[in-house]
Amino acid sequence: MFRSVRVIHLRRKPLSETGTVWSEIAGPVDESERVTAAFAQVRVLNARVGDENLRSLVNEFAVLQGTAVGADTQVQAEQSLDKGVQTFSVLNDRIGDLLSTLNDIEVAESR
Repeated sequence: MFRSVRVIHLRRKPLSETGTVWSEIAGPVDESERVTAAFAQVRVLNARVGDENLRSLVNEFAVLQGTAVGADTQVQAEQSLDKGVQTFSVLNDRIGDLLSTLNDIEVAESR
């Protein structure tokens, strides 16, 4: 998510300085490539996740971040980022729930 925010920020700066149309400002190629590579890794790891709800949240988050980076307008980018932040919060809560469940299982099995 932080890479996506960085790409959006780097696109925002020339927009405010030059008045250029958002869709004409490309994010830095190296940052965009890093975002793409990071989410490719996420997809590979996500395929191994057994919890369907978590897998769905990760997919939703990845799509929102990709949409934000590739948005045609600043409004679209910011809307996708905002939705991504909300999804990320739910995703983290789900991970916390799953880790608590695993911990409870370990504790019960150690007795």
